[in-house]
Amino acid sequence: MNYLETPPAPIDKADALAADLGDLADHVGYMLRRAQIAVFADFSRGQHGPVARPGQFSVLAVIGRNPGLSQAQLCAALGIKRANLVAVIDHFESLGLARREASAADRR
Repeated sequence: MNYLETPPAPIDKADALAADLGDLADHVGYMLRRAQIAVFADFSRGQHGPVARPGQFSVLAVIGRNPGLSQAQLCAALGIKRANLVAVIDHFESLGLARREASAADRR
């Protein structure tokens, strides 16, 4: 899953109690994923407006702290694929939260 996507909904506790998870609680990766789901759900509950996902928030925060940063540099800093960033920047531009400027160095 790309971290810019919406996380899956948390599992209903009653449903979770009905399932035998075996030794999943002993696997760090599983527990980290469950923690990520909880953190994303908490973030989403507190957000109101156009920046509703943690990934979007991260992109906007880095842009705000680094005016003039290229999309390639932004992708490298956040570990995002360039193709995935385009839609995020398009969304921000449509809301007036960011704008692209041509680079004087390579005319992109």
